[in-house]
Amino acid sequence: MATVVNRPIEEARKLLQKTRARTPVNPVAMAHELGVTVKVATFADPRIVGALLPQEGEWTVFIRSSDNPRRQRFTVAHELGHYVLHRDGHPEGMFDDDLNFLRTDGNIAGDKEQEKEANLFAAELLMPENAVRTAYESVKDISALARLFAVSQEAMGYRVLNLGLR
Repeated sequence: MATVVNRPIEEARKLLQKTRARTPVNPVAMAHELGVTVKVATFADPRIVGALLPQEGEWTVFIRSSDNPRRQRFTVAHELGHYVLHRDGHPEGMFDDDLNFLRTDGNIAGDKEQEKEANLFAAELLMPENAVRTAYESVKDISALARLFAVSQEAMGYRVLNLGLR
């Protein structure tokens, strides 16, 4: 099956190569390497699981405190996707997973395409295609693969399906 490579995937691969990351990838360390701070937060709106926000000239990723560590890892990777792919277009805004794009002036406007791109970026960052394909040759069990890549079973299940392995 031929692989379609698009910008989010290309950018994730560049970051993996630049940082010489190994599986399981540490998205918090990557964020720090990019100059992005990661903080755990309790959001007033329970729908928000993560956000990327410019603060005092720097970017900060906020992750929901009540999420399990594997979900938090994906959230960090997702928000890094926004940082790498979208920050130049919205220097005064912040991104979040469930509200899609929340401007700092309180106006909410969704951008489903940006959310899809951030998810593609996060999937490639945490579960690089080549590494998943190689691991899948010997380990067909989704739970085992999820543990190997330190992601949720749900995320790994989608990744395996999206790569056409199942």
